[in-house]
Amino acid sequence: MKKKGVLLIIFISFMLILWATVSSLPSFKPQKEISNVTDLKNTQLCGSDITMSNLYLNEYKLPEKCGQPLALISDPYENLWFTQTTTNSVSKFNQFKKLFYTYHNNYQTKEKSMIWGMDYSHNELWYTGNQDHIWNFDTISKNYYKILYPYQNSLPQRIKIMNYEMIINDFTGNKIVIISPIPISPDTNYLAITSPLKNSFTSDFAIDSKKNIWYTNWIFQQHGSLIKTNYLLYKNGNNDLTKQMKVYELPDDVISPNGLSIDKNDNIWITDTSSNSFFKFAPKYDDKNFINYTTSNPPISTYGNYSEVIKNPISRPYWNEIQDDKIIFNEQTSNSIAEFYIMDEKLIERLIPTKNPNWADCGHILDCGISQLFGFTIHENNIWFTEWVENNLGMINTLTSTSFDVNIIESLKTKNRIQLILKIYSKANNNVINIINNTTSLNTAINTHKNKIILDENEFVELKSIITTNSYSKEKILIGGRNSDLTISKYVTINN
Repeated sequence: MKKKGVLLIIFISFMLILWATVSSLPSFKPQKEISNVTDLKNTQLCGSDITMSNLYLNEYKLPEKCGQPLALISDPYENLWFTQTTTNSVSKFNQFKKLFYTYHNNYQTKEKSMIWGMDYSHNELWYTGNQDHIWNFDTISKNYYKILYPYQNSLPQRIKIMNYEMIINDFTGNKIVIISPIPISPDTNYLAITSPLKNSFTSDFAIDSKKNIWYTNWIFQQHGSLIKTNYLLYKNGNNDLTKQMKVYELPDDVISPNGLSIDKNDNIWITDTSSNSFFKFAPKYDDKNFINYTTSNPPISTYGNYSEVIKNPISRPYWNEIQDDKIIFNEQTSNSIAEFYIMDEKLIERLIPTKNPNWADCGHILDCGISQLFGFTIHENNIWFTEWVENNLGMINTLTSTSFDVNIIESLKTKNRIQLILKIYSKANNNVINIINNTTSLNTAINTHKNKIILDENEFVELKSIITTNSYSKEKILIGGRNSDLTISKYVTINN
């Protein structure tokens, strides 16, 4: 009975996300009018009335019931702007006053869509809507403008404004679209860069220091590519960027490469939403130089496993952004926001305390579930995020000192074996820390002589760990600690 229950939950959760995506496609016609997003219980999509906080973060409840906040962006005036799925309206949150302001979109009241992309430029917001339009919102006049999107069978997803030009990835339309110039006028041109894989998805994109556009193009659970095409060629009048493409085949273990960003050294970072993995690609070294980093496994509070049928839970890294020397990404099913420090190869994953039990195998477990962290943005030292099924806006202060820290000292290293010391230093009393590790290979074993420690402030412990592998390929091993609020880990490289 338990197994049937969790399979039903997984099926319903999958169908809700599928509905949210497919409803944006031109061929989708609901069988009947939906009164409030779905015929399922409101708690599944609207959450509870509570907000929570801890040492690192605060949550703020939206004044509108079941707004389902999604994409968000900050402006130079300490405001957070975000969209609401149920109304396609824009809301503002003032960081100083801690007040919400909602500007209702009177163009439409029944149409609902997953608004994945949003950008801010010159007092204007631009965000994606359904298959046939994008939206412009003037933050001064508070007026909405509905802009025609001239392509069929499309789903505009992420959006970036750059030098009065708009770049969009058309997720199901399988292309990158450049719209120039904006604001939209009779002189505006639309350029579609068609992706090479037919019947595929075109996902997130970024632009490197040489003005190359990089994006992923993939077929779910089959194969995919990383694409580079030069944006400057278009600026110089060459409208056929398809012929200027360079295609890099993604490794077989990349399944759903949704998120993409580029660091200051022009390394490409890709997050895979169907696994625990995020990948680094260094194009200046090797066409096949993809390095696989794993997150930690999700905390059991995020998936529950009440029915005891979940054997290999995954974190599902979604979008990612670069800030200075670190990558920030949301882990959908770990209910966490992660920071990866590139130079130190250190990963900090902060758990979001509010959880919706309707999206996990929770049974009678009280502290269980996820809040669907689908959107985030970075403003100075704060990470702001939306909780799609809890109707919350959240903020993480990255300058707040963590309650513990970890370090790794390698003591003995051979070709297939590493002996090391994991040092954990506590900054709080009665700090219960579980030892965690993870790997991307089934041929690698990690053994640490303790699974859990309890430390008081200023205490530390050194634990001996041994890593052995039968693999001969380069691999990143994750080792660290986890308490109730966060996970901190570092990476060890084997076979380098």
